[in-house]
Amino acid sequence: GRIATVSDSEFRNMAKIAGIRIPADWKKIAVSEDEAKEIRLLIGRLGGSTFKERRSAYEKLKQIGPKVGVYLEKAANNADPEIAMQAKKLLSEL
Repeated sequence: GRIATVSDSEFRNMAKIAGIRIPADWKKIAVSEDEAKEIRLLIGRLGGSTFKERRSAYEKLKQIGPKVGVYLEKAANNADPEIAMQAKKLLSEL
């Protein structure tokens, strides 16, 4: 057998194609103070009183992408079951 060397992005792409999920190291992703404030606000809205508010927050967090990872990991243990559930779901989609 021959061993090939691939870049990190190639490895992650091959894993994705094979259906293997490799957790990201969210802590290495830079987030500004303004972004952090917006992310925390949106995570709070995942537990909003209306479906429209919750869905909007979810979609905005999804658009922000991997920057929300570290915050979603914390939110996955939130006392509000709706926030925890949505955070876990969104984490699985990043």
